[in-house]
Amino acid sequence: MFYTGEYLSGPSDLAKQSQSTEEDYCGHDISLQKCVAYGKICTVILSVTEVLAAKICFLASVACPANVMSKGLVEKEQVILIARFCISRLDKVLSENNFSWDDVMNFRLYFVSNLNISHGTLSEIFSDVFNELVQMSRRNKVDAEPILNIVPVLGAGRSLSTLDDIFTCELIASKC
Repeated sequence: MFYTGEYLSGPSDLAKQSQSTEEDYCGHDISLQKCVAYGKICTVILSVTEVLAAKICFLASVACPANVMSKGLVEKEQVILIARFCISRLDKVLSENNFSWDDVMNFRLYFVSNLNISHGTLSEIFSDVFNELVQMSRRNKVDAEPILNIVPVLGAGRSLSTLDDIFTCELIASKC
């Protein structure tokens, strides 16, 4: 992201960046990177590793050992749980920074291609989960679903040495 700073009036208006591992989702660490230019743009990257996915499924009492994920065997029910986690976490970041889903310009989901789940199934799952969120939340009056791009990748992670993400969500919202 390139931000020229033409709208900055002083130190209090500078873009804030954070890269953190937060204790969230019933005490489990999640990797979240965000950059917010106050009131203008919000970018978020949410990484879901095999370990986190296994914990999400475990909390919902759905069998999902980490070694099963490594072999690329994943069930639709497990992906639904992970999608709910991702959408709710992204929704929380948007609302904390005074953005809404109407402000979302791009929502990209990178997934490891060895999961043996089709692009169409992933698209359907994330659309259904997003619609659940809209129905459950009075705050979300969304004119249309955010643009969702689903991208299969050979590997994803924070660096070449840590390609342990099975899903990476990238969201860009703007009020410009």
